[in-house]
Order: sequence, then C-alpha cells, then structure tokens
Amino acid sequence: MQLSKVMEEPSALRRWMVAGPEISRLAANYETVSGIKDAKKSNRHHEQTETVQRAFFEKVKQLTMVMEEMGNPFEEESGDLLTLDTDIADPSAAQLIATHHERGKEKFNSFMANLQCENDCSVYQPIKKNRITFFTNEPKSASKSETKLLKEDCNLFSRLFISCQNRQCDLQEFFKHENQSFPASLSNKGKLHTCTKSDLVDVLQAKVTLPETKPESDVLIVDGAALVNTVAQRTPKTFEEYARKDILPKVEYYSTKHKRTDIIFDVYHQSSLKAEARSKPGKAIRRRVTATSKTPSNWQSFLRDSTNKTEPFHFLANKVAEMTTGNPVIMTKGENAITTTSDTSVNLEEVAPCTHEEADTRIFVHARHAATEGYKSLMIEANDTDIVVIAISLMPSLARNRS
Repeated sequence: MQLSKVMEEPSALRRWMVAGPEISRLAANYETVSGIKDAKKSNRHHEQTETVQRAFFEKVKQLTMVMEEMGNPFEEESGDLLTLDTDIADPSAAQLIATHHERGKEKFNSFMANLQCENDCSVYQPIKKNRITFFTNEPKSASKSETKLLKEDCNLFSRLFISCQNRQCDLQEFFKHENQSFPASLSNKGKLHTCTKSDLVDVLQAKVTLPETKPESDVLIVDGAALVNTVAQRTPKTFEEYARKDILPKVEYYSTKHKRTDIIFDVYHQSSLKAEARSKPGKAIRRRVTATSKTPSNWQSFLRDSTNKTEPFHFLANKVAEMTTGNPVIMTKGENAITTTSDTSVNLEEVAPCTHEEADTRIFVHARHAATEGYKSLMIEANDTDIVVIAISLMPSLARNRS
C-alpha cells in the first residue's frame, strides 16, 4: 500500500529514487556489521578484475600502434572526420555526427509538445532513442538464392508459354525474347559476367617467339598503376620516404636507360561507367596522402579506393617533376601532364589536356606523340591484357607515324 502511494505522488517518487540507493547501502552495511548476513560481495569496482584490466591494456596497446602508424590525427587541418581505424570516415558518417545534436533537440521538442497537448502524458514517459550507427556500413540486403530465381523464371516461362498457345501467338517470336530482367547469357543476377582476360595473352604468346632478353628501346611508356602496385612499400613509412626511396630511384633508372620515359596514370571520375567495376573488390581503407602521413600496412586494401589512388598519383607526379634527369620524363597528373624540371624542350600540348580516363588508351596518345617526334623504337611496360590487344591493333598506324 505504501509503495502504491509513492508511485502516485511524483514528489514522493523523486525522493524515493534519490534516497533509495543510499538506504539500500546502509541496510547492507548494517546486516554485515551485525552478522545477520555475511558480506560475500566484493567491494571492488566491477572493472578491477584481471580479465577486464588485461583487455584494457590490450586496447591501449592497439591504440598506440594505430597512432604510431597513422600519425597524430589532432594535427590534421581539414574538414574531414577522422577515425582511428580508417583514418578518414565516410562523408555520410560526418554528416550524421554534425546533425546528431539537432535530431536530439527535435526529439525533445516533440516530447514537450506532447506534454502540452495530451492530458494523460507523463513527464516520466521515455524519449525514444535515435538508433543510428555512425561508423559501420549498412547491412546488405539478402539476395535470392540461385535455386529460387530459377524456379521463378521457370514458372514465368510456363505461364507465358501457355498464354501464347491459347492466344495462337507466334512461338518463334516468343522464343526470341528473354523471360527475365537480366539476360542469363550476359549477367548473373544483374552483374555482368566476368572472365580471365589474361588467358588471351597466353594464346597470343603462343603465336610468336619471345626474346630471351629485354629489348632496347628509345622510349619507355609505363602504366603508372602497375608501377605503384609492383613497387609497393614493404613496411609502413611516410609517403615522402616511399617516393624518395622506392619510386624516384626507379624513375631515375628509367631515364638513364631510355631517351624518353612516359608514366601514365588512370583518371577516376565518380560518374564513370568503370566506377561499378572498381567497387567490386570491396570497401577500402580511406587515408589522406601527404608527405608526412604514414603509408598503410595493407597496401592492396588501400589501393581499392579511387581517391586513395588519385592522391598518391598526383603526389608522385609532383615529386618526379622536381627531379633533375638527363633524359626527359613525362608524367600525367589528372588530365594534364608534367615533365622533369631539367628539360624544357618537350612539347606537351599534343598529349595534354587529355580526356582519356583509362591509361590503357592514353598510353597510345603518348606513343603516337613519341613516334611523330622521331623516336625509332618504343616499349610499353604494363600488366594489363587490354593494353596488349590495343597495341596489336594500333601497331600499323604507329609505324606510319614514325616513317
């Protein structure tokens, strides 16, 4: 009866809520001192256990390792939201955090409005949480199984076939059309079928006799993405050290062996048709590329993000442009091109600006320019089957430009 009265009176309920824990503690202490009840419960804090402390020190160790690898995030001067596991959070997460306070105020204002317009609304009615996940990806919707899709296609095909027979339709015309949204001959659940293009190179190599040594050439054209992938850093270091110790010595070697060296990078646009294909390898770790920022330990995961490719490509192009080389080195930077500071005789107007997005085709813009400049031999260093096929098709026209 007494409890029911407390629940009915808001002021009595508040006093009971405030004094209740203290009264409970005093009662427990009295029972322990008087011997009525043995004190079996430990008076230590719930985190003062060996397991919790071991987990805490492990997390501190991991945090220290991440900050040593990625650098101090508090020295960043940008509008991006930084997280310690991915360096730069997705813009959607930054937007959620920036508007989270406003959403909380909207909940509170809605609660106060309900108090004023509803007689039976209590001040103790809870405000619903804004259940928002900031730093995790949205769960992917479950796709239908292959068997279920085949059954649905079969049922649809059966109904259409029966309707054609009842309506005396032309069955030859009926069988000319697909009975599903995505042609099975071209796609799998809406995704285009892929193949192993490198198998074509084996077929082409079987038709010719390959030289035992690397041939000499006046001009070397290098696929920049292949260069960055093959000269991947082995241990975390700054991007300045990566350029100075790994990439620039390689470029210096090229310039001494060839009269001209061109390094071609891809250009990445958000609206590109290639964006869908580039997203297939999965989510990448986003990281800013500056001279003092650390290179990632997982290089392949880093290069899955198009922005992670654009920034180091531009960074390396600027570093190459600062070099002093005996022979000219041309490097693309976005749609433009730059050359080493020691050479001012190279005319870049015929190769830049260039709207080619893929290095596969832009390589041959530079190849044609080199042929018209009078160079006699040219070699392309790449690991892409598309470049091999394009090179074979364009070889006659390049020979005419050289002559």
